[in-house]
Amino acid sequence: MLALGAGGMFYLTVTSLAPEAEEHQYLQSAAIAVGAGFLVIMVLSEMS
Repeated sequence: MLALGAGGMFYLTVTSLAPEAEEHQYLQSAAIAVGAGFLVIMVLSEMS
């Protein structure tokens, strides 16, 4: 259930940030930041 909740929050965050980033011409930077954040979370979860 925790993973489902985390996935839902991740989806809501990305869907709210993508249109705003596109509006300000930062779509590529936003995609890179989301990907980097996801990788950091994956690395941190493997360390524990």
